[in-house]
Amino acid sequence: MTDSLSSPEPAAAGCGCGATAKFDGATPAYRRILMAVIAINGAAFLAIAGGAALQGSASLGANALDFLADAATYGISLAVIGRSVAVQSGAANGQGASLVALVLLFLSYAISRATSGAPSCGITGLGALGFFANALAGLLLVRHCAGDSNVRSLWLCARNDFIQSLASRRPAERSG
Repeated sequence: MTDSLSSPEPAAAGCGCGATAKFDGATPAYRRILMAVIAINGAAFLAIAGGAALQGSASLGANALDFLADAATYGISLAVIGRSVAVQSGAANGQGASLVALVLLFLSYAISRATSGAPSCGITGLGALGFFANALAGLLLVRHCAGDSNVRSLWLCARNDFIQSLASRRPAERSG
């Protein structure tokens, strides 16, 4: 008997003869998509972290760390595809804890920069790079927005990053 949760077909491709299992991402095609999304987020992290370091920008640093956290999240999720629910749950809890630690670390850095009076610089080109990286990741994952909790969480992560990219653009950037 085969495991219906690791069917190569998304849930939408069911036969109509009862409840279909949700797509769990256990296909070579979905794994390739995740590897591409990891590479996109890793490249965006390197580019934006470099700009943050050159400009001393806490805002760009936060954006870079978001891309690093996303790459790690996608990587961990890729590693647990097809594993037991307990393993996937443990990975999700670890991801959540690491994000909380990252937020606290960066919040303390931002507070120290704000209280020291350090100048802040906005870099539109790196913001555009982040926007396009988030858009590309979202486009790659949109076909798999209705999978199991692991698959769906990755789609929601990409979608939310794209929405945040749209919302954080300044009015002058939107009209240009």
